[in-house]
Amino acid sequence: MSVDPFAVDLCPFPFRPLLRAYGATGTLEPVRSVYRAASLGMVDHVSLRTSAIDRGVGGALADGAEQIVLLGAGLDARSRRLPALAGHTVFEVDHPATQRYKRTKMGEREGLRYVAVDFERDDLGQRLAEAGFDVGRVTAWIWEGVTMYLAPAAVEATLGQLERLSAPGSRLLASYMVPNSVPFGPAGALLVRHAFDAIGEGLHATYERRDMNALLARHGFSVLTDTNSVDWAESAGVSAWQTKIFRGERLVIARRD
Repeated sequence: MSVDPFAVDLCPFPFRPLLRAYGATGTLEPVRSVYRAASLGMVDHVSLRTSAIDRGVGGALADGAEQIVLLGAGLDARSRRLPALAGHTVFEVDHPATQRYKRTKMGEREGLRYVAVDFERDDLGQRLAEAGFDVGRVTAWIWEGVTMYLAPAAVEATLGQLERLSAPGSRLLASYMVPNSVPFGPAGALLVRHAFDAIGEGLHATYERRDMNALLARHGFSVLTDTNSVDWAESAGVSAWQTKIFRGERLVIARRD
């Protein structure tokens, strides 16, 4: 897994000076070890998830994807970080406030379209069309680290829109949470829920694998792979032992029929 060269521009304090120190010294392992322990393995989990999605994007491009849409893009820097996306149109969909911050930090790039959407008020298809999205072109949709924070009805509504907007052969790369997947039983689940509530990211939608697969099938998507951090680590050639608490988050890659 490689280091994101754009993270230093996007990350807030206290991460920015640490990343700058890494750039100056070339070593981040002491700091990484502290964050790995303090985050209970989330640092490893997110790194592996990002790497797995990067590989999935490569598969989508090889399968004919011509445009990429990041749903809830946040501080994702893939449009700049992945050489394979050069020459492709990338639509970054997110709340206007988040995009203002990102544009201030990173500016514009040829082929990058910022699509400001308030998901509670705006029509995703209309906003994408206004930004130049072509419903007839094969699309790779990236929905990373979002579904678990939405109500199930919102997840279903978004999939309904993706069904309508996806040309045959389009791919969806979406992470989701499995219920009752946290170690240490109810006490562990309560600890994790309180931790997410404390940062303003309450967990809402969870799905058994069979239920997520069935949900995607109802909206015209056939599942290609459905994996977790153990699988991601194996593909990356690294250990997944730090990610145990977060193995309930899975990544499903599905193809529009």
